[in-house]
Amino acid sequence: MLILLIATAASALAAAHISSSDVVQFTADPIPAYADQHFASFTVTRVQLAEILDSYREVSGEVWRHRYAHVQGGDRTGTIFLKNGQKLKWLVRPGGLATLTGSDGVTHYLARELPRPNHAMQRTAACPHA
Repeated sequence: MLILLIATAASALAAAHISSSDVVQFTADPIPAYADQHFASFTVTRVQLAEILDSYREVSGEVWRHRYAHVQGGDRTGTIFLKNGQKLKWLVRPGGLATLTGSDGVTHYLARELPRPNHAMQRTAACPHA
């Protein structure tokens, strides 16, 4: 059990700190026919994914899902292989969001910018509905 935990932690750590120089193979999935036509020209190239890997910041899944505006219908997906042999599925959304998911099922959530403070969540006793 301990060995599995250590291996999972090592895998998660490896995915969290990858850079474009770690990528040896890049594949982009075809754009689905049901994709929003507004984003028909939105593609992700190897160069663009490299920029994302080198500049986006990792955030928690909770923050990624609830503190950013998600653009529906524009997701682009694909696969990368790293020098260490690890395979990662990538997802990029218009507006500066991305994920990397390893074969172990661990997903790393990436954002171009850190979220702004959510004032609605910063309630006080004097103003509980702020």
